[in-house]
Amino acid sequence: MNLSNFLLSLTIGIIITSQLSCAYENEEDLYNIGVEPIDSCGITVVSYSSDIVPILDVSCNNACHNENTRFGNVILDSYDNVNTFVLNGKLLGTIKHEDGFSPMPQGGKLENCEINLVEKWVEEGALNN
Repeated sequence: MNLSNFLLSLTIGIIITSQLSCAYENEEDLYNIGVEPIDSCGITVVSYSSDIVPILDVSCNNACHNENTRFGNVILDSYDNVNTFVLNGKLLGTIKHEDGFSPMPQGGKLENCEINLVEKWVEEGALNN
């Protein structure tokens, strides 16, 4: 191999190696700085209307905790009603099946992502957003 072929091979090797080893251009992309996903759910912002209401509708309101059925005298079909259970700690205690709380929903626990969404929403102040 002559010197020009050697230099050409070396240059191509350096270019390929540098492209493969540098997948990110900046530290923020590499370490997701400022982004705090809720485990594997990938959610960083939680909204009452977009995220919490659908969970409550499917798992709580459709059969048990609406204005018509009122099982356990619990109604979760409006923000004000839900916020009452946020403030007294019962919403998280029941969906996380913690000791001292009546575990809900009765058929089994919510998915981890759903519990994490509700928990994050409560931690962020349980906003009516």
